[in-house]
Amino acid sequence: MNITFRPNWLTIVRRLALIALIVNSLVTGVNCLAADATAPASPQSITGRTQGSGDPLTLWYSGPSKVWSDALAIGNGRLGAMVFGVPDHERMQLNDITVWSGGPQPGQNRKDAYLALPDIRSALQSGDYATADKLTHDKMNGPAPYNASYQTLGDLAFDFTLGTGEITDYWRWLDLNSAVTGVEFKAGGDSWKRESFSSYPDHVLVTHITCSHPGRVSFTLKLSRVASATTTLVGQDTLILKGNTDYKNLKGNCDYEAQVRVLTQGGSVSGASDSLTVSGADEATVILAAGTTYLLDYDKNYRGDDPHAVVTQQLSEASAKSYDDLKAAHIADYRKLFNRVSFNLPPTDVSKEPTDIRLKSYGDGKNDPSLAVLYFQMGRYLLISSSREDNPLPANLQGIWADGLVPPWQCDYHCNINYQMNYWPSETANLGECHLPALRLNTSLVESGTKTAQAYWNAPGWMCAVMTNAWGWTAPGSGLGWGTSVAAGGWICQDFWEHYAFTRDKESLKQSYPVMKGAAQFYLSILVSDKNGMLITSPSTSPENSFKTDDGKKGKVIDGSAFEREIIWDLFTNTIAASKDLGIDADFAKQLQDAKDKIRPLEIGKEGQLEEWGHDWDMNSEELNHRHVSHLFAAYPGWQISLHKTPELAGAVKKSLEIRGDFGTGWSNA
Repeated sequence: MNITFRPNWLTIVRRLALIALIVNSLVTGVNCLAADATAPASPQSITGRTQGSGDPLTLWYSGPSKVWSDALAIGNGRLGAMVFGVPDHERMQLNDITVWSGGPQPGQNRKDAYLALPDIRSALQSGDYATADKLTHDKMNGPAPYNASYQTLGDLAFDFTLGTGEITDYWRWLDLNSAVTGVEFKAGGDSWKRESFSSYPDHVLVTHITCSHPGRVSFTLKLSRVASATTTLVGQDTLILKGNTDYKNLKGNCDYEAQVRVLTQGGSVSGASDSLTVSGADEATVILAAGTTYLLDYDKNYRGDDPHAVVTQQLSEASAKSYDDLKAAHIADYRKLFNRVSFNLPPTDVSKEPTDIRLKSYGDGKNDPSLAVLYFQMGRYLLISSSREDNPLPANLQGIWADGLVPPWQCDYHCNINYQMNYWPSETANLGECHLPALRLNTSLVESGTKTAQAYWNAPGWMCAVMTNAWGWTAPGSGLGWGTSVAAGGWICQDFWEHYAFTRDKESLKQSYPVMKGAAQFYLSILVSDKNGMLITSPSTSPENSFKTDDGKKGKVIDGSAFEREIIWDLFTNTIAASKDLGIDADFAKQLQDAKDKIRPLEIGKEGQLEEWGHDWDMNSEELNHRHVSHLFAAYPGWQISLHKTPELAGAVKKSLEIRGDFGTGWSNA
């Protein structure tokens, strides 16, 4: 697969999204949204290498991670770890994509909330935005507490016995060609090496430890979790951690189990309580398998079988294989996906520096074009590592990597751009299989979303507000500026069409079409006419932003935001096309086409910008540099605006970007 750049600004925006957005959604999750736990400090001084392997697709560092966000991520889609690389006290922070606190919330919707719609619309028509805001906040938000959260699976902690004296020649690395991370150093005259990976074909996390001097590999290993878990010893080489996701007064609907086993060549393995001790081995292989009761099934209360039998079998089968065979199978499987895309730019002298130094140098303006290659392929690596074809859940706000029991923003699925951003490069970067977990989660929201559509809009079809989680939450959130948006269902339906557009898989589209149709039925029902007879949504918002009218009135709720009009236009367009390609539902497609033709057109404001609010108020904003650019959906990832078909609107998008400036967060700038 070749990637070609064309010299115009909108294409550059689209291509930058291809290159950068997966990193800015998943890595921003790993690096910025994370709980920044510290790593155990090494008591010995460390001298790092001055040069790495020279491989252009290897991240490398001359010292261990001091905080969680600097650790290196590995994953097989479901099971992942953050590896710190401390020589004598290694920590591997563990995650399973299905470890969630809380559970389904049947009372998430506000009963008969739709009864407030006439009063809200009346207030908006009269320009009484304060009343519209208050009524929307009081009557259209979610009454239930949104407290379910993604959680850590636990920790695997190593205490090594090393030689005395300074640690030298240290380096830790992540090889994107093989999806293997490692740390190497010298201590007490011996050369040490540890390698770790998370295997998709064998369903296990593997760490291999070697020393140049036979009989020197000695360490204690503990498997633990900060809460709601117990660890027991089985035999002399296996630990089993079991628990649930109870958190404070919140009962968890998920039970989990992790099993770890140590295999050695030479030496001995013994166990006591929650730890294993290796003494005098030539080398050691640590294998961990894990599973939960989670099942993505609304009708079964999201609960499946106890994982013990499956986890035990996975660990047993992996333990019967040599380390070399486990590693070879892992690499061969990973490369089937990763090697589909190559992308090359010339290296410079800066390219030889450690990755953290390269990033700083790039920010200082030093020439390092090949860093873009590493950046792009790191994004593909993270998507492969957090969203394999049979994942029970898709990548969340931090992929699969999150520490603690309540990560920032619950590490859930924010559907007003963040969740979608994770998957924008799935098709364009030739990883269509990795997109499938998102399609399954989107589909799973229909039953819950049908109840939400009825409660809030008295409408057919289904909807999702701004966020969802493992338990099928579709109701509005508690915050006015973001919580009451109705656009998420339409936006996430874009996943179905994009997957079909790239694969031309009509069987997949046939399965997805009812979901797209249900979302379209909802929007078709809630559209109302503005004073000119054009169709809009009312009430509507532009997530997390607010407006100020020409006469100084402030508000967050409006009639006919551009953001919602654009998403409905996109959904109707894709649903009409799906109907045509499948040769079905022509009458419904005509209804959508008639409505689409009446959606209020997008407007250009007095400064040449694309209007966000359906009124020319953008320049009144007290936050011109607001980090969200929701109203630019029509340019990307939508297709309503293009340079060739709508050049004036494309110019307005450019002007809006200039007005917003470069002061937002990394993901929104990308």
